[in-house]
Parts: sequence; C-alpha cells; structure tokens
Amino acid sequence: MRKPLRPLDRTRLLAPARGQAVAEYLVLCLVLVAVLFMPIPGTGQAAGALLAGKIHDFYTYLTFFLSLP
Repeated sequence: MRKPLRPLDRTRLLAPARGQAVAEYLVLCLVLVAVLFMPIPGTGQAAGALLAGKIHDFYTYLTFFLSLP
C-alpha cells in the first residue's frame, strides 16, 4: 500500500500544468472580443453596439423612474 502524499509532493504533481491558465484566458478574451465586434446577421450592428445601446436605455429609464415623485 502506498503512503499518502505530503503537501510538497502534491505540488510537484501539478507543476507541469502551470502557466496553462494564461493561454486559456487569452483564448477566451480573444473569442469575446471577436464576438462583440462582429456584426450580427440581419441587423448589421455589432453585438457590442447593441449591448451598449441597451445599457444606455436601461439607465435612461432608471433615471426617469427615480426622478418620479
């Protein structure tokens, strides 16, 4: 029967995987940027522009609602 690993031995097992998270986050960020700037078929607008417009509308309606007596 094998003896249980000490904490130091556990970190050595994970050592080859270090640095991979940076590559994954980079790919994720590139995909998100591409999706936000590519035009949506049928509308001709980018998703980022539509999202910014919806956020603007939300805050316009929110400030109007808050200004009501």
